Amino acid sequence: MDIGLITTVETNIGDDLIRVGLQRVLETVYARQSCQYRLIDKHRPWRAYPYWHPVRWVGALPLGRVRAGNMASRIFSGLHDGVFQRTPLWIYCGTPIMWDGCFRAEWAELLWTHGLHRVSEEVTILNIASGASFAWEGRDRALQDDRDRAYLSRLFGACRLNTFRDPLAHRVAIDMGFESHLLPCAALLAAGNETVAAAATDGPILCNYMPGAGHHEFGQAIGRVAWRDTMRELIQRLQTRYPVVFLCHNHEEWKWCDDLGIELPKIWPRHAGEYAALVRHARAAVCNRLHASVALAGMGIPSVAVGVDTRMLMVDEIGLPTCYVKEASVDDLESQLEGVVAGAAEQRDRLHELSCRTFERYVALVGDATQVR
Repeated sequence: MDIGLITTVETNIGDDLIRVGLQRVLETVYARQSCQYRLIDKHRPWRAYPYWHPVRWVGALPLGRVRAGNMASRIFSGLHDGVFQRTPLWIYCGTPIMWDGCFRAEWAELLWTHGLHRVSEEVTILNIASGASFAWEGRDRALQDDRDRAYLSRLFGACRLNTFRDPLAHRVAIDMGFESHLLPCAALLAAGNETVAAAATDGPILCNYMPGAGHHEFGQAIGRVAWRDTMRELIQRLQTRYPVVFLCHNHEEWKWCDDLGIELPKIWPRHAGEYAALVRHARAAVCNRLHASVALAGMGIPSVAVGVDTRMLMVDEIGLPTCYVKEASVDDLESQLEGVVAGAAEQRDRLHELSCRTFERYVALVGDATQVR
């Protein structure tokens, strides 16, 4: 079975964890077939086109590739020669799908308007585990631009199945008139149910740190120095009672740990299998990478997540505590983390059950949408 996965490639392991979790679902749905995956990096959408196609050539430009690609896709929109039709199943794999200005996404025209939307009657398209990314302080005013809503309406309408990992994205889709399913993110499934962590009573507390607690400030005047100092003091307190280890998702995070001025062991998993092997004996975690919280939960490891935007709702959805960074104090985080540690055994059982239920629901929904029984 040939399957196209619209994803992010070689950016950070969080995107890999989403994709691996989804691949577990697909390989169960298509258990009688061999799955062959075609990975399309949504940040390099011209790579979806063959080498002879003019859209593909924009990848050689030093600047302005998205604008040039959009122009080329409009001019040569009929010159597809089965580019998208040859792959019978296409899936948008998690990651944010809606934010303020999402109609301008670098893949909006090249992959959707002039690509998949044109062939949506000929192939099966699924939108799985996508979500919303809006400023936490502006979440009640999300998606005000009619151009964003028009883009999403075309996208959701082209998909035979729409599942969302957070209640905000789920509600938006329903309000727009589309059938929508709310499930935990597929990253919860990356390790497999058999990889639930052992009951670690002497394992480390994992700390995943990002300056400002996230990728962007979203215009919220996040105090990066204040968050650095909060995380530093939290770690210093935790060190008096537990071993502490830095968990990094990429090389930048490896370097950012040094900004805290604390010498600790660091781990940086390079792939999903290594992730499970390196973290599975941890007792709990505090995370800025929200997909770190989700992936750890899939191994039965609870965490406290600190973030800046509505992606925190994805962690809420799996029943773990979250905190907006501007409201995060050392005392509150320490108290939340101690609560997580104290209830780790119960959380481990709950998260294992949630992972099993989530896997079954994904298999049933994807099987129905693709007419595989």
